[in-house]
Amino acid sequence: MIGTFHHSGLYVDDLVRSAHELADAFGLVWTAPIEMTMTQQSAAGPLRERILVAFSVAGPPFELIEEREQRTWTAHHGGPLHHTCFVVDDLAGVLAAPPLSGYEREMWEEDGDRRPAGSAHLVHRAAGHTIELYDHARRRQVDWWVAAERARLGIAADAPTA
Repeated sequence: MIGTFHHSGLYVDDLVRSAHELADAFGLVWTAPIEMTMTQQSAAGPLRERILVAFSVAGPPFELIEEREQRTWTAHHGGPLHHTCFVVDDLAGVLAAPPLSGYEREMWEEDGDRRPAGSAHLVHRAAGHTIELYDHARRRQVDWWVAAERARLGIAADAPTA
């Protein structure tokens, strides 16, 4: 097993509309969307992508992603499932090891020493699927955000979440 399951990410054209539709259909509750600019490395060089994201705070662990500019992440995906995220103990070590069958390293973040840190994406182009890897620091950031949103929304701390 590559790591501990954290969430599944869904690419959507309109995050706010999709969050409302999924809330109505399945009872999902979402964090307030936040816009961020991600800077990641790739074999072709640095990539900067502006995205809007939200996480489910109760119910199955999902992330909604709306790309605002280049469509870097969705260019090779044929459907809304963008990635499955796992938390790993040693992100740099996983990326240095031989790749999982059929997957190649697509994008990754780096720390000040240019070592992989935060998150990385491994893509299986034939299957059109990406595995996202979080290190423990990134998992804590996301989990803190989800917990803060749960508290703001008055959702019990023991409700299932990402």
